[in-house]
Amino acid sequence: HDALPIWKKKRAVRALTKAKKKAEAIAESSEMGGRSKQRAIESVLKRAGKVTKKPRKQTVVAKGGRAGSSAKTGSRVKIVDSRSRADRLRGHKKADAKKAAKKKGGRPSAGRR
Repeated sequence: HDALPIWKKKRAVRALTKAKKKAEAIAESSEMGGRSKQRAIESVLKRAGKVTKKPRKQTVVAKGGRAGSSAKTGSRVKIVDSRSRADRLRGHKKADAKKAAKKKGGRPSAGRR
């Protein structure tokens, strides 16, 4: 049998249908621009618990001569050497700092100087 009780399922379905109606109303409204509509719809669906953040691709450092094969492989795993991994992480850190600064309205701080 299912893990969730029936009342929880019903509540989730109700919240989702409500969110879908709101999203449709936002999509049909002519007051907002395209990007702001998209943001509003995302926030409505997030509140309903529908949107999940997609995880970043995981990088695994290949040790020795095993650049082609490793124990951990899959669609979200990329096997790299240590330098390229460091560069990639530095890039992500910088991008995240820029986003945070834009949100706050200040200037970005990218870790160490």
